[in-house]
Amino acid sequence: MAKEDWSEAKAWMRATRERIGMTQHDAAVLANLTVDMVKKYESEKYRIQPSERMRKMLEHYLAEHRRAVVAIVERHRGDERAVLSFSRVSDLPEGLPDWVRAEESVKRL
Repeated sequence: MAKEDWSEAKAWMRATRERIGMTQHDAAVLANLTVDMVKKYESEKYRIQPSERMRKMLEHYLAEHRRAVVAIVERHRGDERAVLSFSRVSDLPEGLPDWVRAEESVKRL
């Protein structure tokens, strides 16, 4: 595999994770990896290609992020201003990142 191929995959992973507001710790928890492994997936220093599982997970959450943004925009179309709120969902397992809890809160509205 050419350097450009793995370099592009690393850059896509990092950019996608950051775009949806996911920390390296969040990605590690959801993918059942160590934070160190997520760092290696994103670092140019290591020739470790992000796994297919990681790519699919990020694609899933990116699609969820896009759906949430569209829903928010549609709900507030024509409004001069929109206030977004955050609430926790108490019946989710402990240890999940806040952004996952927020996503579940939005789905319940």
